[in-house]
Amino acid sequence: MKPHQIMRLHWRDDPRKTEEWAAAKEASFSDPTTWASEYDIDYSASVEGICIPAIRVESAKRLKALEPRLRASAMAVVGLDVGAGKAKSVAIARRGPVVDPPNPAKIRTRPRPLIGDWPLQPKRARPR
Repeated sequence: MKPHQIMRLHWRDDPRKTEEWAAAKEASFSDPTTWASEYDIDYSASVEGICIPAIRVESAKRLKALEPRLRASAMAVVGLDVGAGKAKSVAIARRGPVVDPPNPAKIRTRPRPLIGDWPLQPKRARPR
């Protein structure tokens, strides 16, 4: 099928479905990932090794729109995903509840050598 022919419909968008129906239907599955991927449209639910569940990522993306008074704090925490081989590395800064989006203008295409890549120079003793 072509992308414009595919329609995703969450169970909550169907007026015939209720919370009671959802609870009973979810309980009928032996594997919770089946419910998440088929009815909650969470395709990452069946992927192993996920560090941060997709529902948390989506909630964080909507946080600023739901609470426009949020302000970034002065303290920052940086998350780093180091790519290996052909994969790219990424660093994302979070200041309080606010995540700074990556700035493509500041991305380097040629990596600088790391300190660990520089040859070590022996330290000379100071004359007394």
